[in-house]
Amino acid sequence: MMEKANLKELYQKLELTKDINTKDTDYVLEIKFDERLNDEEIELIKIERKILSLMFNKGKLISRFFSPEIVFDELFSDYETDYIKERIENTQNPYITIRYLIILWNKTKNQEYSKLAFDKTFDILKKSIDSKSITFIDANELLLICRNIVEKSKYRKEDFLNFLKDFKLYIKTPYDFYFYLEQLVDNKLISSGLLNILISDYIDYVKLEIQYYFHNKNGLETLLPLIQKAKLSVKEVYSLWLRMRNFN
Repeated sequence: MMEKANLKELYQKLELTKDINTKDTDYVLEIKFDERLNDEEIELIKIERKILSLMFNKGKLISRFFSPEIVFDELFSDYETDYIKERIENTQNPYITIRYLIILWNKTKNQEYSKLAFDKTFDILKKSIDSKSITFIDANELLLICRNIVEKSKYRKEDFLNFLKDFKLYIKTPYDFYFYLEQLVDNKLISSGLLNILISDYIDYVKLEIQYYFHNKNGLETLLPLIQKAKLSVKEVYSLWLRMRNFN
């Protein structure tokens, strides 16, 4: 029979979090806590459960269980906001800190929280990429968090745009390339000239996809308007699209 846990164990577990949407944190949603917890401890556990019921999707926090659109003013009370501020001072885990900071930014509209969140996310991203300790999909989610912050605050915009070019060097497969396109769709920060540089070799990835029979119709639908925005020829992509349809 599983031993029941206490609040201290919850915090210890959170310190072990290793990525932005880790399954490790689901432990908190399933944990059975000791009945001897006092009312305050129970309330704090409920707050952490609420926080961990959110997940990052395309750089934004959404609910995993209810309506994806979150009204942060309604979801978190002033008491819960104060608690999150205290937790930032007490946790050493950057992934948990980023989550707290994003919540505070959305709740209070204070740009200082978004700047801190960007700095921590960007730092993790660069270190993880260099050490190859992160999957491309997870790294892309971190970059989308940065993009969402920069679009709204313009904070460290040039750093972000320069890194977009460096980040592309880590693309290894067509699937990586299509995940990378998420950074570029509806991106309010990049010019058509920069976009041209970032996707000018798209043909190589699509050909590789066809060669290994990865038929990603949605990927091509994402790619097409980007090609047009970058002022590249769409003729070849239509030809490749026909070849892909013939494989199906």
